[in-house]
Amino acid sequence: MSRERKFALTHTAPAAVRCAVAKGKWCDDFLIQEEVVWNPAPRGSKECPDKCNNVGRCNYDTGYCDCAAGWTGVGCKTPQKRPCTSYWREAEDPSKVPTSHIGPDKRDLNWTVWSNIHSRCGGICDDDLAICYCDGQGPDQFGRIPAPPGSPPGTPPIRVGRPLVTEYMAPNETWDGKWAFGKQPYANVYGPQGYCNVSKPVWAAVCSMDALAGPTCDEPLESFCPGACSGHGRCYLGYCYCDEGYYGHDCARRKAGMPLLSSTIPTTPWLASVLREPPAAQEPPPAPTRKRPLIYVYDLEPFYQARVLQYRVSPPWCVHRHHLYPGNTTKWSDEWVYAVDTLLHESLLISEHRTFDPEEADFFYVPHQATCLPFPIGRWADFPWFGGTGGTRPRQMVNFIREVHTWIDTNYPYWKRRQGRDHIWVWTHDEGACWAPTALNNSIWLTQ
Repeated sequence: MSRERKFALTHTAPAAVRCAVAKGKWCDDFLIQEEVVWNPAPRGSKECPDKCNNVGRCNYDTGYCDCAAGWTGVGCKTPQKRPCTSYWREAEDPSKVPTSHIGPDKRDLNWTVWSNIHSRCGGICDDDLAICYCDGQGPDQFGRIPAPPGSPPGTPPIRVGRPLVTEYMAPNETWDGKWAFGKQPYANVYGPQGYCNVSKPVWAAVCSMDALAGPTCDEPLESFCPGACSGHGRCYLGYCYCDEGYYGHDCARRKAGMPLLSSTIPTTPWLASVLREPPAAQEPPPAPTRKRPLIYVYDLEPFYQARVLQYRVSPPWCVHRHHLYPGNTTKWSDEWVYAVDTLLHESLLISEHRTFDPEEADFFYVPHQATCLPFPIGRWADFPWFGGTGGTRPRQMVNFIREVHTWIDTNYPYWKRRQGRDHIWVWTHDEGACWAPTALNNSIWLTQ
């Protein structure tokens, strides 16, 4: 069949309109290409040690654990804390750095020491994430009660408690009237009618963290995870805890030998309106053939993707959409101007062009979260930092990206195969890609 005849048969009116504004003939070539066989997704079966210590998920392709915030290392057995610190690591004069910190009971050692760091805690610190909650002692009925000492890793708190996020929600005096680092009168927080003590307090903190909402910030809310864990896992602040046998950073894949299960996305109205289960994960595939390009989305070490989202604290930060209370309705971002990275990431996860077989991929997408580092991450607590403390945002991000590149090159053979020419990176900050490491010079850059 001639090119012209094939074009006439396949070039529908909507597509013709789309191609009419495209430069060159790439759009027409895409429409008339010979489709390739849509092969079922490969499935791994390599077991991970000790069920990833009950704090991570197993990648059955590699046999390595992907750890959630608070843990790292082989089998997710090494603690990696992010304390609610009370000093700046970037202080130029170490002699002026306050020594106050949280103690083993997760409480600040001395409220009367000044600081200006946002994670400073006037209650109980979740030091996996540097998120502060109301204290659970005394008459407090809405404070955090951690899991009992000696509990196995991953044991949830007895009571989550109401969050006290940022120093603006912490008391500005101690119980006995001494000056404290916070901004709120003590009575508003811990008084008889305080936020941490009663159902209807005289003052309520602004609910500024993902997963919780409502007038007193103790109603559950859908967290943001790219692809919503494909409907095969539980999302918590950007990290997917996959259902048994499912794996990958979006829980899209199923361990070899286990039957596929129905995704919960179609039965969850607020997700079904914007998402779907990845077509590439279905068996049999949705169609016998499909068009190229085929794109492999890396399952990055969570430290470079999911854990950055866990550290972001506030729902609008670092994402292109989040959920609102009540009803978990979707709000598209108008508060985070660099949201194209999570938008493109999520779009590729649920695209028919996604492949789980890197051997057949035309392109490799790197879903790093460097954009999130400078503001909500770097200015919140004293971890994580990349390449030393402080510095400009390009300094932090370039070291972050260099680590991502090293991780890819160490764990996969595909960077060396074409010297990175088929790898896609996104640069969204005002500087564009001007700070990109030279090791990525051969790559495809999507930038402004």
